[in-house]
Amino acid sequence: MDKILAFLILASLVVSVRTMVNTPALRLLLLLPERKGSFYYPFGMEKTGAAVYVALDDIKADGLLLNMTIEVDRINTKCNDVYALGVGSDYLHTHTYHGIIGPQCSGVCRHIGRLAAYYNLPCLTGVCQDTEMLNKDTFKTLTRLLGTFDKVGHAVRGIMVHFKWKRIGIISQKHTDRIWKYTREAVEEVVTGAGMLVAVSKEYNAATNDSLKAILAEVASLSRIIVLAVRGETLRTLMVLAHEMALTSGDYMFISVYYYASAKTFGDISWLQNDEYDDVAMTAYTSLIFVSYFTPLTHLYRKFEDDVKRKSETLFNYTYQADEGVSVFSV
Repeated sequence: MDKILAFLILASLVVSVRTMVNTPALRLLLLLPERKGSFYYPFGMEKTGAAVYVALDDIKADGLLLNMTIEVDRINTKCNDVYALGVGSDYLHTHTYHGIIGPQCSGVCRHIGRLAAYYNLPCLTGVCQDTEMLNKDTFKTLTRLLGTFDKVGHAVRGIMVHFKWKRIGIISQKHTDRIWKYTREAVEEVVTGAGMLVAVSKEYNAATNDSLKAILAEVASLSRIIVLAVRGETLRTLMVLAHEMALTSGDYMFISVYYYASAKTFGDISWLQNDEYDDVAMTAYTSLIFVSYFTPLTHLYRKFEDDVKRKSETLFNYTYQADEGVSVFSV
């Protein structure tokens, strides 16, 4: 989702509020998770929050506000369903808002989306990708800018249809960021619904010292097409293991779901790590297909990325890495 759409949505909110209320201020509630230890959510306050402020600056610069101001209250949802429900309820009960931006975590969105419907407040979110939120009878005021996780499932299904594959195995990763769990579930649901077979689905947990080699061996024994919903460092390890197990000679194919380039968020997917496995990893990656979100290459989008990076640093003390792009989750 690019800057233009985010700008238009916020602008339409401003215009609609001006027609509904006689107030000099538009008050918004921004509900996003902040970093958890050293982990930054791909859709957290440090990134998506910065994009929101860029869009608000543009609205002001374009004169849409006239004599109106925008006030934003920021809340760290912690991506915790119960906490976010409590603090969100408190703020909505004690303050008057004209709209909600966020939340991003699907569990939190289930609660806030219902509260937004109760208060009849427009709620704009970039993620909340569970299919439950398709129910407009319940989530009457919720607008999702990115859609549901099933889009990833449809992308994998499209690859399978193209190559006439009918059977897959899946390896996902248990992690603080539950995106890999949601990815696995989306692929399973869409592929199964299309009449294809998910022969096996395994979850890898680094915290419990699971054996990647054992998991890969089990999955490979049941399917020659293997979908990987894992972090970058796990992906490289898996592909090196696959090569050592003679799974990269053309009889097997691996599909990696890697949403966008961000080593901080999703791990480093590069085969080049300047170690003894570089040559093996480079060869193994020839058996790998990546599924990622499309990122615009226009001058407008590049300028928007620069603006977001500056806001992230000045407002939230977050510095993007040199090779880190601004994700579609942020915008």
